[in-house]
Amino acid sequence: MSSLFKRLGRHGTPAGLWRCLVGLALLALMSACAAPPATPPMTVLDALLDDQAFLATRTDPPGAAEVFRRSAAMERFVSDVLWPKARREGGFRALLSVLNEPELLGMRYSDDITLTASQSFEARAGNCLSLALVAAALAEQLGLEVEFQRLAAPDVAQPALTSVSAYLPMVGHVNLRLAERVGTRVVQTATFDFLAPTGGVPPRAVPIDRSRVLALFYNNRAVELLMGGDGGQAYWWARASVLQDPAYAGGFITLGALWHQLGRHEQAQLAYEAALLRDPRNTNAAANLAGLVTSAPGVSPRPAE
Repeated sequence: MSSLFKRLGRHGTPAGLWRCLVGLALLALMSACAAPPATPPMTVLDALLDDQAFLATRTDPPGAAEVFRRSAAMERFVSDVLWPKARREGGFRALLSVLNEPELLGMRYSDDITLTASQSFEARAGNCLSLALVAAALAEQLGLEVEFQRLAAPDVAQPALTSVSAYLPMVGHVNLRLAERVGTRVVQTATFDFLAPTGGVPPRAVPIDRSRVLALFYNNRAVELLMGGDGGQAYWWARASVLQDPAYAGGFITLGALWHQLGRHEQAQLAYEAALLRDPRNTNAAANLAGLVTSAPGVSPRPAE
């Protein structure tokens, strides 16, 4: 599938393509962006977390300032490359053209690891979420307005380690809505999209705040680490996800898969149930819970509350 800049507004025309292939989708996952329930009481989170068990592998995931930060190299790029183009073409067109021209920026898609904005810029590579962070950071330095959006489409499910019959949620798709103002008037807007729909009706784009973006970022890293066999590190990133945005189901699913792997079945069940409370249509969480109830001794389904 190819990516697409779809310009909207009076001055916009369709622009270039970027490739952004998503990994193998083993299980469809309904969007977790629909109106979530209220934040759960801390007693539920307390029951799912066990920092003492992972002190030896403790890591502190980066905060919001670091995830969204523009590095000195990014600021030089804006001053040396983007601003000269912006003076000729306008900030909006300058950014879109630079992001589409490999000889100027040379960003490429890579699904190896979820990176912060500055890390992705330095590597000139990133997955869809990382590339969105880069584009947002550059856009903001040009004075453009940025809104993150999540498409109401299935996430990508990845298998946990083969010893555990569970699936892990990677963020399905995040794009950007950019806007340029002259005074108080919006003169141009664009949807900056790394994964354009290939046919049919495009999925609905749902605005998400930066708290949700951070939760998605942390959960992606947790999934990557757990798939790589590093459950000790994965715990701290999944923990960061559920604490950052307790209404997001993905972090709870990842915590559940970790507890499932470690044989702590009661906590795994509680985590999967917490995910379903936040997103009742989440087939990923439902499948993991069903597999746990079927395979784990002493675990039985509980009636819905």
